[in-house]
Amino acid sequence: MNEFFATSWLHAQSSWLVALVLAGGMFLSSRVGNAVGMRQEKRISDGGRGHFGGVQAALLGLLALLLGFTLTMADRRFEARTELILQDSVDLGALNLRAGFLPEPRSVEFRQLLREYVEQQANAIQVTHARGSAEFRLERERAENLHRRMTAIVRAELQSVNSTLVVEPMIGRLGDALAVHRRWITAIETEIPPAIFVLLFGAALAAAAIVGFSGGLTGHRAIVQSILLTAFVTAIFFVIHDLDTPSHGLSVAERGPLIHLVELMKREAAEHP
Repeated sequence: MNEFFATSWLHAQSSWLVALVLAGGMFLSSRVGNAVGMRQEKRISDGGRGHFGGVQAALLGLLALLLGFTLTMADRRFEARTELILQDSVDLGALNLRAGFLPEPRSVEFRQLLREYVEQQANAIQVTHARGSAEFRLERERAENLHRRMTAIVRAELQSVNSTLVVEPMIGRLGDALAVHRRWITAIETEIPPAIFVLLFGAALAAAAIVGFSGGLTGHRAIVQSILLTAFVTAIFFVIHDLDTPSHGLSVAERGPLIHLVELMKREAAEHP
């Protein structure tokens, strides 16, 4: 069990697959619960039916609370990743502007490294490698290596005789860019604990079963109620899982600001080779 949580197997799966499995499990649970309820229909008194109605309401309320809490967590993490991309593009854009004040040939070398760094950051957002994999570590090390080389250029210029005051703030911008990069790595590596997803899964199955069981106690198959419950819960579960898997899925963080910066830097390089 510990290995399951450590490897985050659930997050590696497609959101469509997870939602499909949940939908099938909920509908099956509701049918099993309904069959058991119909067999117990004549054995349960009106007071017992009222008791199960209260249990059903409590369980559905608990499920709604868990879904709302988890959806809020996933949405906040998605917004944080989007904000990091915007902040990264602002810091790197400021560096690109100040790079023009570096003397040749340091200006050309710095801008080349910066362009590679921005392209790497933009592409890293769409990386599909599993966190902790060799490919993921390689992307991270490449970005940090480019950052070290840019810092070395600025430091050498600051130590030179002809250093200007405009160059000094570049060190701060480089530090900000590295901080954003590490926060982005942290945002990728941290995720909603799989235990919460397992709890949601179990609560959804139990809620579907109790809805079917309550319908069986009244002599109804409760198919419509089961389908509606399954559809709504599965849709919310899909959104939560999709928001919490930044490396794949529909809710990948928008990388437009970085792509725009890359295109701007390429045009500048073409105009001033």
